[in-house]
Amino acid sequence: MKEGRLYVIDGLRGWAALIVYFFHLRGLFYLNDKNFFDQIFGKTPLQLLVDGEAAIFLFFILSGFSLSYKFFMEKDNRYLQEAAQYRYFRLVVPVFFALLLPYILIKFNLMFNSQAYFGAYEKHFTVYEMFKYSFFELPFKYGASHAVFGPVFWTIYLEFTASLIIFSLLALFGKWNLRFLLYILLIKLTYSMQAFASFYFLFLVGVIICDVFCLQKKYANTTKRYVLKEKQMWGVLCLALLILYYYMTVILGYKIFTHRSKYYFLMLLFIASLYLPILGDFFSSRLSRFLGRISFAVYLIHFPILCSFACVISNSIKHQYSLFISSFIILLVTTPVVLYVAYLFTVFIEERLLISIKSTLRNIGKSRNLVEAAKPTFYGALFSKANIENKAASMDTTIPN
Repeated sequence: MKEGRLYVIDGLRGWAALIVYFFHLRGLFYLNDKNFFDQIFGKTPLQLLVDGEAAIFLFFILSGFSLSYKFFMEKDNRYLQEAAQYRYFRLVVPVFFALLLPYILIKFNLMFNSQAYFGAYEKHFTVYEMFKYSFFELPFKYGASHAVFGPVFWTIYLEFTASLIIFSLLALFGKWNLRFLLYILLIKLTYSMQAFASFYFLFLVGVIICDVFCLQKKYANTTKRYVLKEKQMWGVLCLALLILYYYMTVILGYKIFTHRSKYYFLMLLFIASLYLPILGDFFSSRLSRFLGRISFAVYLIHFPILCSFACVISNSIKHQYSLFISSFIILLVTTPVVLYVAYLFTVFIEERLLISIKSTLRNIGKSRNLVEAAKPTFYGALFSKANIENKAASMDTTIPN
């Protein structure tokens, strides 16, 4: 794992986005257990590779970690201010441009999902509706018209509101030495929440893991021998436990502790990835980092591609081959298309447009700070005037008669 940027976070995020794509691709086959995904991955721990729900949960943990990492390393509140100002645009601008793809496909009658994903894109929407949904409804209203615009956008509200909660929490208590006592209370509160509100627990878990990780990283010089001895042992233990736990609770259906068994599994997976070299190296590899680079784009644009391109292929070959072969062909043909479109989206929207927006916000902030610094306060002006008068008086007394 390299210093500075934690590439393992990018890698985990990239694979999570790919799992969401596999999950929806599997949905083309009505969950028939004779398709490629269930024949290869079903009833084994490899089912994680098509577990879209687990991938979403992992997204939330990663968001909590990544949003707080720079603050815990630098303890600079200016980062929180900049991040909070930029977060809204970071989420809604890509959503707006991602909605252009289904808008164009619907406009030219290129959606062929009548045999799969009933309810998706059934209604035509205008550019105005798309704009209102992206910039106003989605970040501020949970459950807003997701069936019309696609099933992947429901997480944006949680990401946005959780970001504001995290930034506020860090600004108020991030430097408090007793903040871990507050974490205990917040863990109890968020874990007991119902429905979608319980997902805030996962964001908080990411913040806590980040806090502990950064504390250990800061004091690595004084505890280096202990950390080197223990981290591999804990990594191996976490890896073994998470495989066993996922197999027993998710695959076999045993109810250990609570119905939220995936929460514990993903926490173990994340911690193991931070401390176990074999996992850290895999999620920091060039492939994983590339997937992390395009992860948000893959998450946003894969579904309309499935409802158009993948459905065309499915409808044309489903009577010629077995379900196992046809599902494998669709996987091979559709995946490069999704990755390529996601790459273009990343380059032009996320790495150009969003960077320009971020630079503009930063320049506005600097200009505002300069203006505020240049403004004389009432007392400053008063004292300045008094100083001038005193200097003038002292000069008068030194003039000889």
